[in-house]
This record gives sequence, structure tokens and C-alpha cells, in this order.
Amino acid sequence: MPMLLVKEKNNIVEKIALYKEQFSIGRALDNDLILTDTSSSRLHTQLTKDGSGYVAMDMNSSNGTFVNGVLIKTRVRLKDSDVIRIGDTELIFKDPQAQGAPADQDERPSIFSELEKLPGGQEPTGSRIERGVDDFEKAEEQFGQSIVGDKQAPASAQKPAAAQLDRATQNFFILYRLGKELNKAQNLEEMLDQALVMVFGVLKAERGAILLLEPDEGGQLQLTKKAQRYKGDIKRFAGEVRVSTTICNKVINDRLAILTADARSDTALDAGMSIVQLNIRSAMCVPLWDEETIRGLIYVDNLTETDSFTETDLELLTAVASQMALFIKKDELTKKFTEEAIMRANLERFHSKEEVEAMMIHVKQSGEVRSVALEVQEVEATVLFSDIVSFTPLSERTPPKILAELLNKYFQKMTEIVFANQGMVNKYIGDSVMAIFGANTPDSPGALEAVTAGLQMLAGMDDFYKEVDTKYHFKIRIGVNTGPVVAGMIGSMQKMEYTVLGDTVNVASRLEGQAEPNDIVLGELTKKYVKGKFPILEIGEVVLKGVARKTKAFRIKR
Repeated sequence: MPMLLVKEKNNIVEKIALYKEQFSIGRALDNDLILTDTSSSRLHTQLTKDGSGYVAMDMNSSNGTFVNGVLIKTRVRLKDSDVIRIGDTELIFKDPQAQGAPADQDERPSIFSELEKLPGGQEPTGSRIERGVDDFEKAEEQFGQSIVGDKQAPASAQKPAAAQLDRATQNFFILYRLGKELNKAQNLEEMLDQALVMVFGVLKAERGAILLLEPDEGGQLQLTKKAQRYKGDIKRFAGEVRVSTTICNKVINDRLAILTADARSDTALDAGMSIVQLNIRSAMCVPLWDEETIRGLIYVDNLTETDSFTETDLELLTAVASQMALFIKKDELTKKFTEEAIMRANLERFHSKEEVEAMMIHVKQSGEVRSVALEVQEVEATVLFSDIVSFTPLSERTPPKILAELLNKYFQKMTEIVFANQGMVNKYIGDSVMAIFGANTPDSPGALEAVTAGLQMLAGMDDFYKEVDTKYHFKIRIGVNTGPVVAGMIGSMQKMEYTVLGDTVNVASRLEGQAEPNDIVLGELTKKYVKGKFPILEIGEVVLKGVARKTKAFRIKR
């Protein structure tokens, strides 16, 4: 009768007869084989009997089902001595009648030779071969079973020597499968977890972790753990993988990949305190290196056995780390491009194209999306407010659709004038326009540009009147104020806007309320910066709503 042998620490601890045509395995109490392994799913794997034997099927588990170290996608036919790994549990399938390939097989299995066979064993005819995706997936699973052996299984469970492929071919296929899994990963965390799952499927590792180099609050790079995994009795690891700082520091500082067969007696490591405290026997640690930068490391160890890893294992782990480093670099670039695109989209709403390009060049030169020029900072700038005189009566007598079209034409003309004078339209508030000048030009507070824009806005109304019916004509008034503001990108990555805050903004808004129709009122500092450029009349000290002190106001003589 077919049976499952349950392995624990390389020993068979239980034999379970497969007495049903459908045999379920998982953590739920209604399974035929109940697992206490927390990394297994409630219904993890199902074994189904058909006319040719048993088939293993993964039931959409969280961590996948491995047969002979290969992650199965759907279903795999089981052969005698196949090793099934579910989380950290190993099961050996025993059925003498389910034999694999004969020991005297000469031809090396190949994923390509599998694809050259038609379903049902028919040989292709003619010069053209067509294969569906299902055929490819099936051939891939069969090839995976043929090349990945179980290094921890007893000798009786190993495949005949002639059926084993050389380790280079095994490694190639593992990397091929890993590449497919990494390309499907939706985010960095998923990628790191999947990489550890694949690594644990082929190495004699008891513990593993992936650490990335990230800046701390002081800007210094520190190793931060991002993923971890156990094999065997989880309780004895106290819930967290503590890695050897001695080994990790050597990998990062010396830019090395390290394999130590017996860490405690390795003179190159000087039996570091972490090695002694953690009782590490054998370990491997390799940097995540993308040919430009070390981005972190992947660490695995065995606390039970020395000589757990081979040089070939180190080569495999190094190749895995390289793939992971490239994925991390790709993920980092994707996030950077996304941030830049969001920033550009927000800036283009309020800035001229030339100013946006200058800002983005600064961003790229600084190496950070939130560059110094765009971070929140205190600067001297000029704020302009303009609004429509008697807008409420206008809106009451104007149909909504015509009012919207009227405002769009007006805002478009005003925006073009602001952009032409190196300003930015910060926002439209009802019928008002708020524009900022000089916030990104440290050599000038933008007062001259703001007043020039204001005068052009008043003059531009004559052209605007030509485009609309006379019954919809209106006049505007403008206030301009210069002073310190807090300027920068405010908001989240989904919605971020460049804006200015402070008393200068409030005073500019209140000065606009002091202006007569078709008039421009200036604050004292604005007047100082443009003195001699325009004819200016002093209004005197005025009381502005929301401003405690009296404010000197001036107007442009027209």
C-alpha cells in the first residue's frame, strides 16, 4: 500500500498509509494529515489517486508545495521516494509500483526535449511544431522533477546516479524558476519571501534571512531585516532569526561571499561573539550586488550540522543574490520614476514648462525626488491675488454652463500671463487667482515680475472682452505682497502640490480687497523692490481683516 513517511531531523518519525483516493494535508483539523507547522496553510496539498498512481496538487497555499525541491504550479505525478516539502515539513512518498526513470537511462532529460513530445506520447510529423502554454508548463514541471534531488533524503530515497543531472544544470533550472517567480512578484516584500522559499527548497539551511542596507535617521546605512524563514522545529528559534553580525559585517565591509563549514573553528572569523552565542555550525552569506552597489545580503545557516553547504551551494546562492539585487534596483527605479511623474504632473498644473524642466533637472542632479529646492523651506517670495469685482451678482444672472465657460477663458488668459512672467499659478479659489513669484529664484523675490504680470492682466482684459458678450463683461482687482513664506511640496505621493504658506500670503489676499476695480495695491516691501520702475502712489496705513497691525499700502498709478 502506498504511504507517506514523515521526516524530522533526517529521521523517519511516522508512517502513514494512503488509504483514500483523496488524501488532504494541512493545518485544519478536518485534514487526513494534520500539520502543526505554522508555515503551512489550512488546506495546503491534496494527493489524488487515479489509474496510474497518486498525483500531488497544491491547493493555492500561501508558501507553495515542493516536490523534490521544485515548486509545483498545479499538479505533479508522484514516483517512489519523491520528497514532498510543505512549509517546513518533509514527507517521503513510498510506492514501489510508482517507479521513475530506469537507472541505465542514457539521454539527459531536457526541458526542450520534453517540449518536442506531443501530448499522449505521439511523435511530431512534418517541419512545424506547435505547443500550447499548458504543454510547456507540464514539460517544465517534469523537467524540474528530473533535475532537483533532495539533499537531505536518506540514501535509499536518492535517485539512481544515472538519472541525476550535473549540479550546473540543476542550478540553471532553479535560477530559471526563481526568475519567473520574481517577475510575478507584486512588490519587494513578496519578492524577498519568495526568494527564501526557493532557496530553502534546495539548501540544507535551518534558518535564513534577507537584510537590506537602508539609511537611519542620521543618514548612515544600516542593515535592516526584511524577510526570514525557518526549517524544522520553529519553537527552538524563539520566533526571530538572529544573524551573525561578525559574518554579515565581513560580507559588507570586505565585499565577499562567505561559506564557512564550521563557523566556531573558522580562524578568519575569530569565533565572533554572535557566532558563539547563536551556536552557529555552518553558514553562508552573500551580498546583494547589482554590479554597482551592495544593497544588502542573504544569510543562511545551520545550527545542528557542520559542512552543511558546498561550494556549489555558494555559487547558487550568489547567483540568487544577483537576481534579487537586480530586482531591488528595478523596484527602486520604478518607485523613483513614479515619484518623478507625480511631481511633474503636479508642477505642470501651476508652472510654465520651462520652469518645470528647470526644477526636474535640479531634482535629477540632486539624486532625490524631494530635492532641497522643492522641500518645505522658508524663502522670500511675492504673492499675487486677483479676483472678479461683483462676482456674486454676475453668477446669479449667468447660466451655470456659460459661467463655467467664462471662467475657463478668463483663467486661461491670466495663467498665460503669469507663466510669461516666470510665475506659477498656485490655485484658483472660486473667482480668484493666486500666483507666486520668486519662490524658486534665490536671487530675486519676484516683486518686479509680479507687478508686471498684474499690469498685463489688467491690460489683457481688453482682449478678453472681445471674446465674450458685453453683458458678461466684468472688472478685476489685484493685490501684491512680498515677504517671507514657507514654500514647498505639500501633500501625499498620490496628491502633492507646490504651495506657499504664511502671513505674507494672508496680507496679499487682504490688499487685493483694498483695491478699486482695475487697480493694483502693493505691500510695503513690494513697493521697495519696484520703486523707480513704475509710478506709485501711497495710500497710507490700512487696517486689514485678520492682520493685527496696520499695514502701509500703495497703488500703481495708471
